[in-house]
Amino acid sequence: MGNNDWKNALLKSGLPLESAAARALVRRDFAVTNEYIFSRSDLGVSKDFSIDIEATKYFSVDTGAAEQIIGQLHLLVECKYRAPNTRWVFAADPNVGGFSPITLGGTIRTFDQISSVELPGNCMVPFDRNLNFTFRGIEYGHSSEGYDAEIRRGLTQLQYGLPRLLCELILHRLYNHPEDRKDPFFFAPILLTTAEIFVLKRNISPDKIREAESIEQVAKKVDYCVAFKDYGPDFERHCQQTFGAIYSSTSKELIDQIDAARVRKKPYGHSLESVLSGLENAERFFLRRYFDQFIVCEYSAFGRLVDRIIRLTGSTLTKLNS
Repeated sequence: MGNNDWKNALLKSGLPLESAAARALVRRDFAVTNEYIFSRSDLGVSKDFSIDIEATKYFSVDTGAAEQIIGQLHLLVECKYRAPNTRWVFAADPNVGGFSPITLGGTIRTFDQISSVELPGNCMVPFDRNLNFTFRGIEYGHSSEGYDAEIRRGLTQLQYGLPRLLCELILHRLYNHPEDRKDPFFFAPILLTTAEIFVLKRNISPDKIREAESIEQVAKKVDYCVAFKDYGPDFERHCQQTFGAIYSSTSKELIDQIDAARVRKKPYGHSLESVLSGLENAERFFLRRYFDQFIVCEYSAFGRLVDRIIRLTGSTLTKLNS
């Protein structure tokens, strides 16, 4: 093995990137676990897959007698180490106004259907505002050949892992003591990479690409962006199987009790019953609400991204409990 072969082998394993990302989260008071396992059908056979990092942060207030948990933030982080000088280039969302499939305020997901407080419906809109919304991305580097396999693989891992995370969080609250069901939670998926991230300018055409002398002339470098990824029938079946576990283990009486006890301030709020039914039946409204928007972040900006998410979720919870 050459002098630098061991370095390249270690870096390509992804272990240093995963370790560095985990340490950055721990410094921000997250509890982290590696290899978040979820099951997925592969050609009719159930197989285990994993996401590199699952992280949980608890928000609390001092009640004088003890610390009271007022909310939680959960992150799933899939890490993709790429060789130096590798770039990921995404196409900007071409839609305008309300025609985009990307939901403003939907990147940081909220869930308060089992909580004693109701999160404002637009509370996560500030995170998405002024971000770049994108569709398909491609990678190029030393070979100069654009391909999308690693980006698609990372987004798919996150998409299929999210239902288990949401299911576990819901079940944990359903079977907690009623006094421990008060806190709402936020969750978000992050595809973390060492590649530089670019978003194509909106007026770009093949002719302009041919005329350009550098990527900077046709694309804007960003720290992170929001990537949209739709789903198909296989993912629908995956959700039906995952969320069917809630109904099979939870009495309708308990769900009705939670819905009846929850004070609603907005007429358009969804009940726990409607959300669980929608997820189990793979209704598009609910699957789109939770499972099709992803943050793609360059590693050098990871700390700033997490800090921004913490500030927004923390301030939202503080206002609700002040």
